[in-house]
Amino acid sequence: MNGIKYALVTGAAAGMGREYVKRLAEMGYGIVAADINMQGLEKLKSEITAADIVTVAEDLAAPGGAEHLINEISRLGLDISILINNAGIFSYRDITDQPEGYIAKITTLHNITMGTLCRHYAGEMKSKGGGYILNISSLSAWMAYPGIALYAATKRYTRDFSRALSVELRGSGVSVTVAYFGAVATPLIGLSEKYMRIAKALHIMITPEKAAEKALKAMFKRKSGVMPGTINHIGKPFLAVLPKWALAIIDNKLSRFKSR
Repeated sequence: MNGIKYALVTGAAAGMGREYVKRLAEMGYGIVAADINMQGLEKLKSEITAADIVTVAEDLAAPGGAEHLINEISRLGLDISILINNAGIFSYRDITDQPEGYIAKITTLHNITMGTLCRHYAGEMKSKGGGYILNISSLSAWMAYPGIALYAATKRYTRDFSRALSVELRGSGVSVTVAYFGAVATPLIGLSEKYMRIAKALHIMITPEKAAEKALKAMFKRKSGVMPGTINHIGKPFLAVLPKWALAIIDNKLSRFKSR
């Protein structure tokens, strides 16, 4: 090992992942940046030259992807002290309109990969007496919303898994923080620039810079969770109790945004 403490960031090539990499690099951490997009990783590495950045191109939505990543990091002998499970898939589309294999892909990435990385690196951190884990859930974890049913269900899994893991790790020096974001202005969400500008002006959507800043701040304070945005906190209690007729109206109004 080279003595540097590394942060492992999945989905690092763009959006919030890129922001986590930038901020942690500025703090002096080495970075293991993992993403399916090798071109994006190479661009990231060329732009952030003040830190030791190791890039790993891996499809973490594929079976065995998490194990391949763990093996590569182990082969390189890197000391992971921060794990950020940021990689995600988002598709606003009815379940029956999703392509073949999508359910396996999203559950693998959001749940199996996240859980596998947590199990491995939480164990390593525990043996060393400390570390940080940041898992990305969503405001949708409180709402079974049509159009993002699979996304919401997997993010609820992330929420419950992380809460339980946090309790199991009490006293170990390893903390687990969950970020519950509403809408974040990244390519993942798939909105046009016009609608993103409107959403940001109405404070419905936040920038990836602000999202990453708040999530990292909560992580380093070892908070169990963080939910940026006053509107999100106000709306959260009502999401789980919305009747089906209300969900149907919302779904109908937003149906033009669904992918086909």
